[in-house]
Amino acid sequence: MKFLLIFLIAFCFCACSSVNHNVKQTNDFVFKAGIEKYLQGETETAYTLLKKAADAEPGNGDIKNFLVRVITEMAVDEVVKGNYKNSQALLEEALKINPSDKLNEMLGRVKTLRSNGRKQVKTDKNLPEKEKKKLMSVFFNNGTKLYEQGKYKEAIASWEKVLEIEPKHQQSREVIKKAKQKMAERRK
Repeated sequence: MKFLLIFLIAFCFCACSSVNHNVKQTNDFVFKAGIEKYLQGETETAYTLLKKAADAEPGNGDIKNFLVRVITEMAVDEVVKGNYKNSQALLEEALKINPSDKLNEMLGRVKTLRSNGRKQVKTDKNLPEKEKKKLMSVFFNNGTKLYEQGKYKEAIASWEKVLEIEPKHQQSREVIKKAKQKMAERRK
C-alpha cells in the first residue's frame, strides 16, 4: 500500500512538472510569435500576444521589456495621429509594467499636448535643440516605419511633422517626394 501511495505521489509530481514545462514552452511560443508579428509591422497583434505572454509569466523581464517597447511605439503612433488620449493610456499601461523616468517624461509631454488641445504637434520656440532633434528623430523614424508598411499617406504626415520642427530638413523632403511617387504608382 505504501508503495502504491509513493508511486501515486511521484506520478502526480512528474505530471505537474510536465504540465509546467508545457506551459513554459507554450508561453515561449506566444512570446516568439509576438516578436515575429512586431517585426512584420503588426504592432497591435504583437501587443496582444506579448500581453498574453506577460500575463502568463509576470516575472519574465524579457517579455515585460519587449511589451513596453511595443506599447511605447503604439503610443508614439497615437501622438502622430493626434490621439493624445489613447497615447496617454498606453504610456500609463507601460509605466505599470516597467516604471522609468523616460516613460514618465513621455507621459508628461503627452499630457501637455492633450491639455493644450493641440491638433498638431508644434514645437515651442524655447525647446532646447537636443529635444527638437529627439522629436524629429521620433517622427522621422515613425514615417520610415509607416513607409515600409506601405502606409504612404501616414508616412508623409509623420515626415511633415519633422518639417514643422525643421523646415530645411532635406531628408524629409526627399522621402516625402518618394512616398508621393509611390502613391501615384498605386493609382495607375
